Amino acid sequence: APAAPPPAPAPASTPAAAASGAKKPSAATATSPKVGGGRAKRAAMLRTRQASRSYSQATATAFAALAQLSNCYNKPGIYGALGTTCSLPIFGSDSVCSAAGFYSVPGSLWVQSQKGWGLQSVKLAPVSSTSSFKAGVALIFHAQEPAYAELVPLPGCEGCLVDMEYLSMADAAIEAARWALPDCATAMMADNAAAAAQMIKELCSVYVTGHGGGAGLAQVVAYKLKSMPYRIETSYLFNAPKVGDEKFAAAMAGALSGAAPQPGPVINVVTGRGSEWPTYPTYKPYKAWAYEAYYPSNSSSSMTAFCAAGDATCGSSQARATVGEKPNACSHALAPGGDLCGFSVQQCYLGWPAAEAGNED
Repeated sequence: APAAPPPAPAPASTPAAAASGAKKPSAATATSPKVGGGRAKRAAMLRTRQASRSYSQATATAFAALAQLSNCYNKPGIYGALGTTCSLPIFGSDSVCSAAGFYSVPGSLWVQSQKGWGLQSVKLAPVSSTSSFKAGVALIFHAQEPAYAELVPLPGCEGCLVDMEYLSMADAAIEAARWALPDCATAMMADNAAAAAQMIKELCSVYVTGHGGGAGLAQVVAYKLKSMPYRIETSYLFNAPKVGDEKFAAAMAGALSGAAPQPGPVINVVTGRGSEWPTYPTYKPYKAWAYEAYYPSNSSSSMTAFCAAGDATCGSSQARATVGEKPNACSHALAPGGDLCGFSVQQCYLGWPAAEAGNED
């Protein structure tokens, strides 16, 4: 019998062959991380586009002022500083918060300070019936950067690993803030899932914010709260680092994407050298998540990119952190004085608003 023909050669798998015909996306058009399959990529691009519609620079600027106030911890001026920073319009002049359509409810501020972390909780309300801002409780976090020494399982998230110190701080912060959070007991007693979902949407809204380590802590708190069942509204973090592994990143992106009916999104607003923070820590298995609004410098008047974490063309990926080198978590285009870490005696002890306080750290 004649010999069988030789098998057909395997398709070329060299880098050159794999790259043939491939087109590198430009910074202006790329909007999603690398994901497998065209359908998955299109879905990711759609989610990012939907999330970008939720972004408001005015609201992000207001939350940047709140994040800066977290540096005051429980100093006596914090009550006056927050009240004047987030007041209703006075004599026709907007505060940084009322310009974004909301204000802080007088007498609602609650402050907790522990070793390594601090929390300020305040009720926020729309300035008028025409404002699109949704009433809720804002949790403003301040935290020292952990050592990133160990990743541990996150209860309630199968296979997810998060930084041990962030998880410990998150558990303590939630326990301490329980009485300041919205009362969702009525929603949990609803007759059916649809009624419960509607009550959660109306009664259980929470905003999280913070910068640097505080933004890292806010990520873990947000994931834990969303299943309690609080609703995390569109929230702004500033120069937030990675806090968990790839499965945690995927769980966060799925749970807080902002795509209906999911709450959120949670947006990491980065600028200047702080744009390196979403790439920090640089070693595996830490994985970035969420969406990034990128401002190239402190003098930037508007963002130049809105993209999904992990996008190779986004700002944070372009400003790679060097292993062992800590990025600057303080510099920010939207912060009062351009410095998230700045505060003054007038602000923390005399109650001056964040927008008027000098940065005399």
